[in-house]
Amino acid sequence: MTTVYLGRKPAMILNTVELAKEAMVQNASSFSGRPALPLLMWLTDGYGIVMATYGHSWRQQRWFALHTLRNFGLGKKSVEERVTEESSYLVPEMLKVEGKPFDPHHAIQNAVSNIICSIVFGDRFDYDDRPILV
Repeated sequence: MTTVYLGRKPAMILNTVELAKEAMVQNASSFSGRPALPLLMWLTDGYGIVMATYGHSWRQQRWFALHTLRNFGLGKKSVEERVTEESSYLVPEMLKVEGKPFDPHHAIQNAVSNIICSIVFGDRFDYDDRPILV
């Protein structure tokens, strides 16, 4: 095990499976935090589940998000099925550039949005659909 500083923040490097298992399984609550990014903290006022620090607040937000999504149909069709279905639209969209360099940000953003829409609304949008164009 080694500690490396990234700026002023310590980062631990676990170089064996045993150490990784001990950290991530046996001491999960100590090793499951997120980095405190000042810009993100400013934008979210410290709220939100994505970059939240593991703890009581995170568990409450996670429970609420899962409970709400389940009411919208999260359990009816697996997320894996939705991702697989969306990939059948994403791959042809990316192949349209015919091997030329391109920025995949827009296509990936639409794919993620469509997966969320299919969970919440049960439907997806076409990538060139006017209401979803970003």
